[in-house]
Amino acid sequence: GMLYATNDGTIFISGGYFELGNIGDNNETPPWFINVYNDGYGSARVTGGTFSAYPVHYHGETGILKGYEAVENEDGTWSVVKERVAVIGNNYFTSLKEAVEAAEDGDVITVIKNHEIDNSDFEASCYYANSGHIAYIEILDKKVTIDFNGKTVTANPVLDGIMSSILYVGDTGSLVLKDSSEAQNGGLDVTMGEDT
Repeated sequence: GMLYATNDGTIFISGGYFELGNIGDNNETPPWFINVYNDGYGSARVTGGTFSAYPVHYHGETGILKGYEAVENEDGTWSVVKERVAVIGNNYFTSLKEAVEAAEDGDVITVIKNHEIDNSDFEASCYYANSGHIAYIEILDKKVTIDFNGKTVTANPVLDGIMSSILYVGDTGSLVLKDSSEAQNGGLDVTMGEDT
């Protein structure tokens, strides 16, 4: 193995390259990058870095934090990056908001992973003074299609009495929502707070 944490120790990995060779067939356990004391006293927090193989943990977990994921590169290595939840063509995005902002007129955004919009994102969202309205995503002056692709985007926008929405379409903007999956079970799942 490569890295070991115990006695309340924590391993933080946010970048760098880590290469681990084959340790042989006689060992009962596979090669591992990270190991923590199995009573849970040690821990790992991985938010970046490139690994010569999938960044496996000795106990079968990776220590990759929520909101991040390991993706395989063309050369067979694996990189830990922010979780990708949507795609336009070959361009991946870490949030639906980011995808809509990058979209050009006529683009189709495909949701590729179930994910939740964190409430902290709403605090930095758009405010429309004329309507006293907060929206997480605004679509203005372009036509955008969101294909949920069988995936669900969930949110619980609790904003202390201010009206809030996931999507706002204004000016000459146009939004098409669809689900191209066979099951037709993708979409938005929004739970409004008592004060919204």
